[in-house]
Amino acid sequence: MQFLTDRRTFLATIAAASAVAVPAWPQSGKQFFLIFFDYNEAARTEWVDKIVDSAIAKIPENGRVTLIGHCDNTEPNPEKLGFARANTVLTQFLRNPKMTKVRFNVTSKGASKPLVPVPANTREPQNRRVEIIVD
Repeated sequence: MQFLTDRRTFLATIAAASAVAVPAWPQSGKQFFLIFFDYNEAARTEWVDKIVDSAIAKIPENGRVTLIGHCDNTEPNPEKLGFARANTVLTQFLRNPKMTKVRFNVTSKGASKPLVPVPANTREPQNRRVEIIVD
């Protein structure tokens, strides 16, 4: 078995695995998607496009979508970077004409809500993400 030595390959594998919606609670009616980013990056990638396309298929015509940007605790300007990541995802949503009647809420949690708790000054790729919540 070959180990993943390329960090982008590793992140792409995680992102591909997260392209499937994960229900929060069986009766909530919400769907969740995660998009992961490289360290100190908010650039759009092909994985952003694929996961957004998966989410679009699940959004009703007058639906609501919340985008929450997150950072790990080593990235500079986590609030600003979290917003930049969420806005990158929002931009991709808005490229689709089906999204004209959808209401979006974009926010940043910076490094305050890690997916994986780690000690201070520890890089954690899973904390560099945008959560997409569809309801």
